[in-house]
Amino acid sequence: MTSREKILNLLAGKPVDGLVWAPRLKIWHDAHKAGDTLPEKYKGKSLIEIEIMLGAAAGSSARIGWNQRAPKPKKHIMQLQFNTVEIERKAVENKEYVIYKTPIGSVNETFSINFDAVKKGRPMQKNLTEHLIKEEKDYEIVEYIYKDMAFIPTYENYMAFESELGDHGVPILNLDKDPMYLMIENIIGYNQFFYEFYDRKKRVEHLYHILCEKFEELKEVALNSPAKIFIAASHYDCHMISPQFYDEYMKPYLKPFAVELKKRNKYLAFHADADTGGLMRKILETEIPFIDCFCSAPMVSTTFEDAVDVWGDHVVIYGGVPSILPIPSLCSDKDFKDYLAKLFKTIKSKSCRVLLGIADNVMPEADIRRVELIADMVAHF
Repeated sequence: MTSREKILNLLAGKPVDGLVWAPRLKIWHDAHKAGDTLPEKYKGKSLIEIEIMLGAAAGSSARIGWNQRAPKPKKHIMQLQFNTVEIERKAVENKEYVIYKTPIGSVNETFSINFDAVKKGRPMQKNLTEHLIKEEKDYEIVEYIYKDMAFIPTYENYMAFESELGDHGVPILNLDKDPMYLMIENIIGYNQFFYEFYDRKKRVEHLYHILCEKFEELKEVALNSPAKIFIAASHYDCHMISPQFYDEYMKPYLKPFAVELKKRNKYLAFHADADTGGLMRKILETEIPFIDCFCSAPMVSTTFEDAVDVWGDHVVIYGGVPSILPIPSLCSDKDFKDYLAKLFKTIKSKSCRVLLGIADNVMPEADIRRVELIADMVAHF
């Protein structure tokens, strides 16, 4: 059974030959390649070749990112196009300024670039430090920008990538975030959003409804595409997103999408790289079948066993090994082996569907020998 068949069977609730695993190695690989510190046996190897050497399905190599800041990805199912909005980019020292010009005014956002991280192949190379909405007049301009957008299908680009990946895995496509979380993280920003929500609730909700309406077009492109797995929700932390807030603003967008995808043998994924403990039952109610990169204790308060108890075999949990565990300075050999023993016992003894992974990523500081140990345990599971 190929890696692709295993993953699709796992998602469909069908029998799987052995334990499926897919560590996300891109961050580790990029950093060590940039520093010429890859272990000898991995030097000159592509990311896919290293995954295969570790007996793994495609983790990083099957993921395709997309958002409005990368409007024309080469491998995705869609590209972004504006009709009347003009975008101007300016780079000054370690800042990138992006100005969106419309017939009714302009708004801008600013990114801070970490050139040291770029040089070393490290993550977090570019951070959003100034958001589009800063005052009330900006709402109307942002609404105009989103109404002006068009999502252009590029299915042939995606099919070329799927053919290149072959039986090694199933592409996981990032769509844009759900409308409310897009406002929280990108359009308004974490620090300001809840002030805006309480001071200008009608204004926030008006933008929310415009985004929901526009993103129906994005959903249609996904539904009609040849792709199978879509991430359309991410990073909800139960200490910031309450169950009531989720019910009111996330669930109405996500559940119909999950249900419609399921009718077409496709799958909605939630990127759970945060503490989702207080939202696990809500996510189950939303009928999301795939929990992507599930973050668990000791990185957050929610344990892997907690998740299995709530989700059972209703969803596929992609994760199991927190990303700090392969890092020797953060976890002793004994604690690492004890954790794995408990994890594999849980997977074997409880009713669950698991795509084993190191959540969220294998970091540059990780000891690759620990990843190889997991690979060996998977092979003998």
